[in-house]
Amino acid sequence: MKPTLYTPRQINDQAYVAENIDLVDRVSGWPGCWEWQGKINNKGYGRSSQHEGRSDKAYRVSFNAFVGEIPTGLEPDHLCYNKICVNPDHLELVTRRENVLRSIAHHKALGTGSWNRGEMCGKGLHPMDDANIYAVGAERTKYRRCKACARVRYVAYIAAHPERVAMYEATRRAKIAAKRNPRPTP
Repeated sequence: MKPTLYTPRQINDQAYVAENIDLVDRVSGWPGCWEWQGKINNKGYGRSSQHEGRSDKAYRVSFNAFVGEIPTGLEPDHLCYNKICVNPDHLELVTRRENVLRSIAHHKALGTGSWNRGEMCGKGLHPMDDANIYAVGAERTKYRRCKACARVRYVAYIAAHPERVAMYEATRRAKIAAKRNPRPTP
Protein backbone atom coordinates (compact mmCIF):
# COMPACT_ATOMS: atom_id res chain seq x y z
CA MET A 1 0.00 0.00 0.00
CA LYS A 2 3.01 2.33 0.29
CA PRO A 3 3.24 4.67 -2.71
CA THR A 4 6.51 4.93 -4.59
CA LEU A 5 6.19 8.67 -5.28
CA TYR A 6 5.17 11.24 -2.72
CA THR A 7 3.19 14.37 -3.54
CA PRO A 8 4.63 17.77 -2.56
CA ARG A 9 2.06 17.97 0.24
CA GLN A 10 3.13 14.57 1.61
CA ILE A 11 6.80 15.60 1.50
CA ASN A 12 5.92 18.79 3.40
CA ASP A 13 3.90 16.78 5.95
CA GLN A 14 6.81 14.33 6.38
CA ALA A 15 9.12 17.23 7.29
CA TYR A 16 6.45 18.56 9.69
CA VAL A 17 6.11 15.17 11.42
CA ALA A 18 9.92 14.77 11.63
CA GLU A 19 10.18 18.13 13.41
CA ASN A 20 7.68 17.10 16.10
CA ILE A 21 8.66 13.55 17.05
CA ASP A 22 11.03 11.84 19.42
CA LEU A 23 12.16 8.26 18.64
CA VAL A 24 11.56 6.05 21.66
CA ASP A 25 12.02 2.31 22.12
CA ARG A 26 8.61 2.14 23.76
CA VAL A 27 7.40 -1.42 23.31
CA SER A 28 9.61 -4.49 23.39
CA GLY A 29 9.41 -6.42 20.14
CA TRP A 30 8.42 -3.34 18.12
CA PRO A 31 10.75 -0.95 16.39
CA GLY A 32 10.80 2.40 18.15
CA CYS A 33 7.65 4.45 18.52
CA TRP A 34 7.69 7.95 17.08
CA GLU A 35 6.33 9.86 20.06
CA TRP A 36 4.64 13.15 19.25
CA GLN A 37 6.25 16.08 21.09
CA GLY A 38 3.70 18.71 20.03
CA LYS A 39 0.32 19.42 21.56
CA ILE A 40 -1.73 16.62 23.13
CA ASN A 41 -5.54 16.65 23.11
CA ASN A 42 -7.74 15.89 26.15
CA LYS A 43 -7.88 12.17 25.26
CA GLY A 44 -4.10 11.79 25.13
CA TYR A 45 -3.60 11.78 21.34
CA GLY A 46 -1.06 14.00 19.60
CA ARG A 47 -2.62 16.96 17.82
CA SER A 48 -1.15 18.80 14.88
CA SER A 49 -1.54 22.50 15.40
CA GLN A 50 -2.87 24.18 12.28
CA HIS A 51 -0.29 22.69 9.93
CA GLU A 52 -0.89 24.18 6.47
CA GLY A 53 -4.09 25.75 7.76
CA ARG A 54 -5.59 22.50 9.04
CA SER A 55 -5.62 20.76 12.41
CA ASP A 56 -5.96 17.01 12.87
CA LYS A 57 -4.76 14.19 15.07
CA ALA A 58 -1.02 13.80 14.62
CA TYR A 59 -1.16 10.09 13.78
CA ARG A 60 -3.60 10.81 10.94
CA VAL A 61 -1.30 13.50 9.54
CA SER A 62 1.60 11.02 9.72
CA PHE A 63 -0.40 8.27 8.03
CA ASN A 64 -1.45 10.63 5.23
CA ALA A 65 2.16 11.80 4.81
CA PHE A 66 3.90 8.42 4.71
CA VAL A 67 1.26 5.99 3.45
CA GLY A 68 -1.51 7.91 1.70
CA GLU A 69 -5.08 9.08 2.12
CA ILE A 70 -7.29 7.30 4.65
CA PRO A 71 -10.28 5.77 2.83
CA THR A 72 -13.79 6.67 3.98
CA GLY A 73 -15.11 4.20 6.54
CA LEU A 74 -11.66 3.23 7.85
CA GLU A 75 -9.46 4.67 10.56
CA PRO A 76 -5.87 4.02 11.67
CA ASP A 77 -5.52 1.79 14.73
CA HIS A 78 -2.42 1.92 16.95
CA LEU A 79 -0.95 -1.60 17.03
CA CYS A 80 1.51 -0.50 19.73
CA TYR A 81 -1.29 0.98 21.93
CA ASN A 82 0.78 4.16 22.39
CA LYS A 83 -1.61 7.07 21.78
CA ILE A 84 1.12 9.59 20.97
CA CYS A 85 2.92 7.28 18.52
CA VAL A 86 2.84 8.55 14.92
CA ASN A 87 4.98 5.79 13.36
CA PRO A 88 3.04 4.69 10.24
CA ASP A 89 4.36 1.13 10.68
CA HIS A 90 2.47 1.01 14.00
CA LEU A 91 -0.83 2.01 12.37
CA GLU A 92 -3.28 -0.29 10.61
CA LEU A 93 -6.44 0.72 8.77
CA VAL A 94 -9.52 -0.89 10.34
CA THR A 95 -13.21 -0.12 10.67
CA ARG A 96 -14.47 1.83 13.70
CA ARG A 97 -16.04 -1.35 15.10
CA GLU A 98 -12.78 -3.30 14.86
CA ASN A 99 -10.88 -0.45 16.49
CA VAL A 100 -13.29 -0.32 19.44
CA LEU A 101 -13.31 -4.11 19.87
CA ARG A 102 -9.49 -4.18 19.91
CA SER A 103 -9.41 -1.42 22.51
CA ILE A 104 -11.87 -3.22 24.76
CA ALA A 105 -9.94 -6.49 24.49
CA HIS A 106 -6.67 -4.69 25.27
CA HIS A 107 -8.05 -2.97 28.36
CA LYS A 108 -9.72 -6.13 29.60
CA ALA A 109 -6.43 -8.01 29.28
CA LEU A 110 -4.59 -5.31 31.24
CA GLY A 111 -7.37 -4.81 33.79
CA THR A 112 -7.66 -1.11 32.95
CA GLY A 113 -10.29 1.14 31.45
CA SER A 114 -13.96 1.55 32.18
CA TRP A 115 -14.72 -2.06 31.19
CA ASN A 116 -13.21 -3.36 34.42
CA ARG A 117 -14.74 -0.84 36.78
CA GLY A 118 -17.39 -2.78 38.51
CA GLU A 119 -16.32 -4.21 41.83
CA MET A 120 -15.91 -0.86 43.58
CA CYS A 121 -17.51 2.54 43.07
CA GLY A 122 -15.71 5.26 41.14
CA LYS A 123 -14.05 6.56 44.31
CA GLY A 124 -13.04 3.06 45.37
CA LEU A 125 -14.87 3.37 48.69
CA HIS A 126 -17.96 1.16 48.35
CA PRO A 127 -18.63 -2.24 46.76
CA MET A 128 -20.80 -2.11 43.64
CA ASP A 129 -23.11 -4.97 44.59
CA ASP A 130 -26.86 -5.19 43.94
CA ALA A 131 -27.73 -3.51 47.24
CA ASN A 132 -25.57 -0.45 46.48
CA ILE A 133 -26.42 0.23 42.81
CA TYR A 134 -29.04 2.36 41.14
CA ALA A 135 -29.40 2.91 37.41
CA VAL A 136 -29.43 6.37 35.84
CA GLY A 137 -30.35 7.42 32.32
CA ALA A 138 -32.52 6.21 29.47
CA GLU A 139 -32.53 2.56 28.41
CA ARG A 140 -29.80 2.97 25.77
CA THR A 141 -27.54 5.15 27.89
CA LYS A 142 -28.10 3.58 31.28
CA TYR A 143 -25.16 3.53 33.67
CA ARG A 144 -24.68 2.48 37.27
CA ARG A 145 -24.28 4.78 40.29
CA CYS A 146 -23.19 4.11 43.85
CA LYS A 147 -26.02 4.69 46.38
CA ALA A 148 -23.61 5.34 49.27
CA CYS A 149 -21.77 8.07 47.33
CA ALA A 150 -25.12 9.57 46.29
CA ARG A 151 -26.16 9.79 49.96
CA VAL A 152 -22.90 11.56 50.81
CA ARG A 153 -23.46 14.04 47.94
CA TYR A 154 -27.06 14.64 49.06
CA VAL A 155 -26.05 15.31 52.68
CA ALA A 156 -23.41 17.76 51.46
CA TYR A 157 -26.01 19.47 49.23
CA ILE A 158 -28.45 19.79 52.14
CA ALA A 159 -25.74 21.37 54.27
CA ALA A 160 -24.76 23.82 51.52
CA HIS A 161 -28.31 24.79 50.41
CA PRO A 162 -30.76 24.49 53.33
CA GLU A 163 -33.16 27.11 51.88
CA ARG A 164 -33.53 25.23 48.57
CA VAL A 165 -34.13 21.94 50.37
CA ALA A 166 -36.74 23.55 52.64
CA MET A 167 -38.53 25.05 49.63
CA TYR A 168 -38.48 21.69 47.86
CA GLU A 169 -39.83 19.87 50.91
CA ALA A 170 -42.65 22.42 51.36
CA THR A 171 -43.66 22.08 47.70
CA ARG A 172 -43.54 18.29 47.95
CA ARG A 173 -45.70 18.25 51.09
CA ALA A 174 -48.25 20.57 49.43
CA LYS A 175 -48.51 18.27 46.40
CA ILE A 176 -49.01 15.21 48.60
CA ALA A 177 -51.68 17.00 50.62
CA ALA A 178 -53.45 18.06 47.41
CA LYS A 179 -53.58 14.47 46.23
CA ARG A 180 -54.97 13.24 49.56
CA ASN A 181 -57.60 15.98 49.85
CA PRO A 182 -58.90 16.78 46.38
CA ARG A 183 -61.09 19.85 46.03
CA PRO A 184 -64.78 19.14 46.16
CA THR A 185 -66.49 19.50 42.82
CA PRO A 186 -69.37 22.07 42.75
